[in-house]
Amino acid sequence: MDAFISGNWRTVRRGEATIGAVRNLTRGEVYRSGSWRSIARFTSTLTVSAFDVSGYNLNTNNRPARVTSNTTQATPSGGLGPYSYTWTIISGSAAANSPNMAATSFSQTVTSGVTEDSIARVTCTDSLGSVAIADITVSLTNESNQ
Repeated sequence: MDAFISGNWRTVRRGEATIGAVRNLTRGEVYRSGSWRSIARFTSTLTVSAFDVSGYNLNTNNRPARVTSNTTQATPSGGLGPYSYTWTIISGSAAANSPNMAATSFSQTVTSGVTEDSIARVTCTDSLGSVAIADITVSLTNESNQ
């Protein structure tokens, strides 16, 4: 790595930056050939979380019905935005209604008097390519009124 030291560019093996406790170092840049260039980005580890969801339908005709869950929100922490999201089903038959958004609901046709459970996975990727995964339970019920 090159560094500007005492008025000259020199190759260095190691560089350190110390910043007071009130600021986080997020990137390193060097000024070379008349412009600033990014040499490194520093971020905390990317994580993502989301809450389990459920949906309910009161069936009065004893037939299968399309049941839709409430909405869940993927919430990233760390990494460097912007973030992208992919929701997939790893177990069960529900489908994500917005598979590439942070927030989504899930739907499935459910037989009357049955609860269908699925496991959904959100994969969150930050702008540096770091990936975080969270799994949630999706529970969809078609309650028979007979």
